[in-house]
Amino acid sequence: AAAPAPAAGPRPDAGPGPGPGAVPRPVVRPSAPSSAPSGASSADTLHRAVRELTEELRQERAQHREFTALRMGAAFVQLIVLLLAMLGLLQAANFELFAKWMIGAGLVQLVVIAMLLADPRR
Repeated sequence: AAAPAPAAGPRPDAGPGPGPGAVPRPVVRPSAPSSAPSGASSADTLHRAVRELTEELRQERAQHREFTALRMGAAFVQLIVLLLAMLGLLQAANFELFAKWMIGAGLVQLVVIAMLLADPRR
């Protein structure tokens, strides 16, 4: 009987090596430290970059947390929603009045949602 032909391509036990037509990679060797100031300079650059990034994040968070007039208005209207819902609960004995108060509270709640969605800094 004839032995099976070897499979085309690299063998698993062949180890890492460039195959036919592979582009050789350049070998990157770490440079020898020439002097201490360049290391200190790169550390200073890294420290400065981290400081700038931290400052940018703080500014972004500060802008995001601002309490705008639109948000304040939405909070006030939300208090009106709570008042309407409480007045509706006081009318629980009469279903028709209860339903009217709750529908009113629901509609005003939609106004609150619309106000919050209209805020450009959401």
